[in-house]
Amino acid sequence: MDKFAHVHRSYPMSNGKYPSKEQPNNKKIAEGFRPTLFAPDGSIALGDAVEFKELNYIFSDMYEKNNDLDSKIRILEAK
Repeated sequence: MDKFAHVHRSYPMSNGKYPSKEQPNNKKIAEGFRPTLFAPDGSIALGDAVEFKELNYIFSDMYEKNNDLDSKIRILEAK
């Protein structure tokens, strides 16, 4: 299941290429993504736009960290 997040591609677009993954900017990393929600007055408050390339980057990073932890656990269990 984790393979999709590690694939490096560029998708051709009319104004250039769209990468399959890209690290979110520092503000998004520091503050996270604001969700779309119903405000106290009942109106819809739109959240932050999240790019697919950012989600793929996040998934890739999580899978890499998970694999690293799995490797460390296997080493500890083997002792």
